[in-house]
Amino acid sequence: MPLEITPEANADLDRIFEFNAGWDLRWAEKVESRILERARSLSITPRIGRPTAEPDVRCLSLPDIQYVIYYEPVEDRIRILRIYSTKEIR
Repeated sequence: MPLEITPEANADLDRIFEFNAGWDLRWAEKVESRILERARSLSITPRIGRPTAEPDVRCLSLPDIQYVIYYEPVEDRIRILRIYSTKEIR
């Protein structure tokens, strides 16, 4: 299944990278790589994330780096909606 990253999720990736790069560039690269790796894995197991209060939206935790991917399995693709740190206040 192809992956579609929404403009909002792309903005989240940019924001996350910039924040982490302010501390350590290698860590920022590792975090971005890990997020994209897990997002791509949703093509194989799209229902692995837990359901959310929004219909059809699921979330996948990445506890090793403390981020969460919100996504929506759509007919022929996976739409990555948002990506947040578990430490962010939303």
